[in-house]
Amino acid sequence: MPIELVVTSPRVCGFAAYEDREPVGAEVLVETTVSGIEHGTELNVYRGTLPFATELWDPDLRLFRPPRPDEQIKPFFPHAMGSWAAGVVRKVRPDVRRFRPGDPVHGEWRHRQTAIKTEDTLYPVPPQVDAETMVFSETQRALLWGRFTMHRSSLATALPCLAWARSA
Repeated sequence: MPIELVVTSPRVCGFAAYEDREPVGAEVLVETTVSGIEHGTELNVYRGTLPFATELWDPDLRLFRPPRPDEQIKPFFPHAMGSWAAGVVRKVRPDVRRFRPGDPVHGEWRHRQTAIKTEDTLYPVPPQVDAETMVFSETQRALLWGRFTMHRSSLATALPCLAWARSA
């Protein structure tokens, strides 16, 4: 049975087994070769300092707040972690057009041995690039999204994305 990385309590990591299923429709089964810890969100999950662990999101106030006496916070731990990863396609369904078994890919998924993803959420790894490099390509994706947004929308939406991508 495959395993994934979980934070069982603040500053304590472990592994949890999970069940794989067969891909359906346009899904692809990927075997993970490398994944990267995101320095912001995931370290806060590990430390237990994310507001989700101790506060409730209030959509009216648009902020986190302490729970009222009549409210309960859902247990946050154990919590699976995940960000950007790379791997090799192991299985595809007949509806999949872009990938075949053996193709190297990268995308967003948990820190786990396998992932089932729809083909439109995966990106091919060029032959001249190693998987480790692709794990750290999220900044470049944001930059490209910002450039796309500049052509499709307003500068007010695109400029913050470009500024972030240049500073990362």
